[in-house]
Amino acid sequence: MDKQTKAKDFGGITSGGHTPLTYNSYLMVDALKNLQVCQSSPAHHDEPLFIVIHQAYELWFKLIIHELDLVVELLNQNNVRRATHFMRRVVAIMKLLVQQIHILETMTPRDFLGFRDNLNPASGFQSSQFREIEFMSGLKEERMLQHFQKTKALTRYCKSALANRASVIFFMLFCAESMALSYLNHCPAPTNKP
Repeated sequence: MDKQTKAKDFGGITSGGHTPLTYNSYLMVDALKNLQVCQSSPAHHDEPLFIVIHQAYELWFKLIIHELDLVVELLNQNNVRRATHFMRRVVAIMKLLVQQIHILETMTPRDFLGFRDNLNPASGFQSSQFREIEFMSGLKEERMLQHFQKTKALTRYCKSALANRASVIFFMLFCAESMALSYLNHCPAPTNKP
């Protein structure tokens, strides 16, 4: 592909003459903006809020899974310090996810009911990535897989997790124990002096 064709594919804008890559093309902003498809007709004002919040959750879930995969890999290599770094990142993401709920709470129940019927039988409980995070975190209930029989990749992954994957909960307990031992080993010995 020549430079002109590449530039055309990326809106005709090049960065410093090196590549046609731009912020919008790199993040595929145009495609991203077209992923919010309202089911209500006419589109209810608050439905895009609902969609964007939940799509953002799914993107963060994707990143959490990415980070937890690395945590497990690092633990398998006995690299606890590096695993702790990425686990802290997961915790920071989870804190952000809790904050997103407050944005959703700006929608009144009446507004939500204005489009909720169009979403049946869909539910947030059907989030395959959320279930994957549960499995990675140690909540490995095989009965949950019945809700995802059509999602073969997830079912295979979770069945594998039931049998093989290290649990991040084990990691967190290990870290807590390691920090306690480290503290005990580095704190001054008690003295009998007043």
